[in-house]
Amino acid sequence: MKKTIIICLGIMCVLGCQKIDQKQAEIKAVALLEKTVRKNDSLNYGQLLVHSGRFGIYWNKAIGHLGREHNKAILIQQPFHVASIGKTFTAVLIARLQEAGKLDYNDSIVKYLSDEQLKGLYEFEGQDYADQARIKQLLNHTSGIADYFEDKAKNHKAIKELILDDPERFWTPTDLIDFTRNYQKCVGRPGQEFHYSDTGYILLGLLIENVTGKPFHENLHDEIFNPLNMDDSYLLFYSKPKNPKAMPMANTIFNEVDVTHYKSLSIDWAGGGIVSTMEDLLKFQKAIHNETLIKMNTLNMIPYQHDFTKGIKYGNGLMRVNYGDMIFLLKGLPILIGNCGSIGTLMFYVPDLDMHIIANFGNSAFVEGGFQFLAKLLMMLKNVEKPAG
Repeated sequence: MKKTIIICLGIMCVLGCQKIDQKQAEIKAVALLEKTVRKNDSLNYGQLLVHSGRFGIYWNKAIGHLGREHNKAILIQQPFHVASIGKTFTAVLIARLQEAGKLDYNDSIVKYLSDEQLKGLYEFEGQDYADQARIKQLLNHTSGIADYFEDKAKNHKAIKELILDDPERFWTPTDLIDFTRNYQKCVGRPGQEFHYSDTGYILLGLLIENVTGKPFHENLHDEIFNPLNMDDSYLLFYSKPKNPKAMPMANTIFNEVDVTHYKSLSIDWAGGGIVSTMEDLLKFQKAIHNETLIKMNTLNMIPYQHDFTKGIKYGNGLMRVNYGDMIFLLKGLPILIGNCGSIGTLMFYVPDLDMHIIANFGNSAFVEGGFQFLAKLLMMLKNVEKPAG
């Protein structure tokens, strides 16, 4: 995801302050989704789920078609690549191990990762700092490790280029770690600064495997997917959905190229390689806030204190979004807690409204656009009238 999110001032002209009933709100939400897809040439489709027990709302909508070469409509139950929303799943797995007493956030990562796995990753100014890196620093992106996905590669093509140049290449977790080891440098000493890192989350995936003695994807199914009946969810290239009638993954556009069937999409793994549906992500997000999987205090032991970008602070695999801190004209919009992905995926909870918002636009060109869409949707949702009684 880009480090700058621009919220257009023009959205203010469509934002009202009058109360609206639920039917009007649903009509407006669908119209906003339709207009967003229609007005953005980069988009083939949009999926949106809004749910609130407090308001008795459950809207599940899909607009558009699967790809430029397809006339087949996108469906509400169509699975999609969640991208960095997957980091929240990894963080929850770590939190469950914390609650089970199998690790501690403050532990040094050398306790769980081998010398071979860590070699060269934490060398900074002539010194190796691997023993000073903590699990919590991997979770909140302050361990100092480089990022194989966004950072430049020394004397080598960036992974973003390699995804498109070599679509048949399958990237293992070791390959991803080696990319950072061989072509990138540590950005600082552990705890020194915030630096978003997919490499750090690959290390967390390896750490989970080392602690549990079983593959990362089995941890996902055993600890999250199966208990929550997330039957359409799986880890791309590593597992299958429990539902035998699960639909194929929706088309994914990266840098204007349809990469849906590229083996090089294996560059995510524990950093965001999950395929899921809006309904399954709703189950997951509800389980977090209902404390079905873990206690919220366990996640909140790592507070939202690091600036991802203006108005967004990062914690333990989750973001806290405050639009009012992005631009003063948006003060009054409710706070969001959740995560997003670099291909236009959104999974957020609105505590003030007890409301869940899940969306997918399936295109890397629509990250900033996704947050603009979310701001418009929020301005309307905060004015919805509660049902009588």
